[in-house]
Amino acid sequence: MSQSCSGPIASANPVPPVSGLSLTPFTVNNNLAVSTCRHVIMTASLFLPILSYIFGWAYFISWSLSFYPQPLLNYYRRSTSGTTIDFPAINILGFAAYFISNTAFLYSPEIRRQYAERNHGLTPTVKLNDVAFAAHATICSIISMSQYFPRLWGFEDRG
Repeated sequence: MSQSCSGPIASANPVPPVSGLSLTPFTVNNNLAVSTCRHVIMTASLFLPILSYIFGWAYFISWSLSFYPQPLLNYYRRSTSGTTIDFPAINILGFAAYFISNTAFLYSPEIRRQYAERNHGLTPTVKLNDVAFAAHATICSIISMSQYFPRLWGFEDRG
């Protein structure tokens, strides 16, 4: 006997059901099936935000660390020789726009309302770690860009 999840907890789930799939309980007892279904949904609703939080900050740390090797290498060599100014210049613009976008999605009630209207009541998934990453990436890109001005850092002049 196949039983699909239904009821107040299942209907609050924002993920639409997949066509043709349903929860198949190990027993024909309807009360047990509904109880099992609610337990699975409640466990997922508690577990997924924690998992999202952990992965969000893990991505922040991983990607943030990727910004340090080139500026450190430039600093230790006292030169930006062999690198191009295009990459940090474009990154400043891109990450500044990303910061503005993430900040607006996280903190603007009007933008969040408009997003929900256009996306079936769902709210933006932007979290604090997204805003922190965008700010950090912008600052790191500015530091990298500043290294192309030799007098600021005491580097050898390439000209």
